[in-house]
Amino acid sequence: MHGQRQELERLGRRILSAARDELYLSMRFLDSAFAALPYEMNLNTRVLATDGERLYFNPAFLMKQYREDAVAVNRAYLHSVLHCIFRHASRQKEQDGELWDLSCDIAVEELLDSMEDKSVRRLVPEEREKLYGRLHERMKVLTAEGIYHYFRQEKLPLDELFRLEKLFYVDDHRFFEAAEREKPAGQDGVGDGAQGGPESGGGGRGEKQPRARSREELAALERKWKRIGESMKTNLETFGAQAGLHAGGLLASLTVEYRERYDYADFLRKFTRPREEMRLSEEEFDTAFYTYGLSLYGNLPLVEPLEYTEANRISELVIVIDTSGSCQAEGVDEFLRDTFAVLGDSGLFTRHYRVRLLQSDAKVHSDELITNAAEADELRRHFKLYGGGGTDFRAAFEYVRARRENGDMTGIQGLLYFTDGYGTFPEERPDYDTAFLFWRSDYEDIPVPAWAYKLLLQKEPER
Repeated sequence: MHGQRQELERLGRRILSAARDELYLSMRFLDSAFAALPYEMNLNTRVLATDGERLYFNPAFLMKQYREDAVAVNRAYLHSVLHCIFRHASRQKEQDGELWDLSCDIAVEELLDSMEDKSVRRLVPEEREKLYGRLHERMKVLTAEGIYHYFRQEKLPLDELFRLEKLFYVDDHRFFEAAEREKPAGQDGVGDGAQGGPESGGGGRGEKQPRARSREELAALERKWKRIGESMKTNLETFGAQAGLHAGGLLASLTVEYRERYDYADFLRKFTRPREEMRLSEEEFDTAFYTYGLSLYGNLPLVEPLEYTEANRISELVIVIDTSGSCQAEGVDEFLRDTFAVLGDSGLFTRHYRVRLLQSDAKVHSDELITNAAEADELRRHFKLYGGGGTDFRAAFEYVRARRENGDMTGIQGLLYFTDGYGTFPEERPDYDTAFLFWRSDYEDIPVPAWAYKLLLQKEPER
């Protein structure tokens, strides 16, 4: 029995090695990714599976697929590798785990279907083409996050979910990170479709079981695949012409995955300026004389604490909400939630600040003044969107210019414009800092003026 197992494992490894070699001939930029994913036979899956650390395989599946269609083995291998490159296997899953798994598979398969190399090329089913077309109407680059939120917004019916799972099923996701996916003791790890897909299952005794990993383990895995992905991106940018016809789609996906992200509160620090605050300056306050006076006279300090200190703070800011028809209400709501949370951060704003919240599409529809956390909370609870027309960013800038000429908004330190990016930008730079904040995965393609900051506001997974 032991000798039979060894032979099965040897055959499985040979098949995967042959697939890796064929892929490597035309995709040499994948060498570090291939090297980072050693093989391990595991009968708890009937296909392939990965946890970002190893590529698990069922030898029966590999031998059957290899006899019928070697390209299918190549695609399945690369499919699992791409999950790791895009960190699907280590990223904390979204609230709807089944839909998240499907979104990861669609993102990876769309990329594979776009490749022209003979090692992975196949005829793309019409059903897939139609879905890709629908998704590309909403996003230029298909990412797992973008697809997931599209399906959540569209409220994908259960029968459609099952149909798409069958259409895009390739590998077993039971080893993807998620504590709730760990099987209780005594169970054999047989899949139920939601965790492993239509072909999952197995139940091999002594095989590695899915497990919940610590935050430290996941952080290390994230860093490992981030280094690999960024290295691949650099190689594709440098040697794209030699990378083949598939390089463009992969480079675009890597650009979106590894774009620079900022924490919203940290980003706002760009707009802070030195301001005097009425508070104790511990750097200048001499405690020796102060305590000496108290000890000598009882309750009479010799030196009073300084009442003013200088710190970088925001005292006046303008926030513009794009309320055009193309901007999603869901994104606006989450942006406002985060913005009002930041307004309560005393480390960023002066004690008496002025934040103007404008709603604008092709014209400004409302102008609200916020001066404290209570007003921000009240506005948040009763906030209503106005607009729904076309987008012209110039309208908000012209409104601010006119108000400043009338003596209002004279001290603004910056303007934040939340938008999907579809609109007409001003040609001239205003005399205050400006940032365009996007809720879209492909914002790099929008020609933001050189004088403006741009920031991607990334959605956090729902819990």
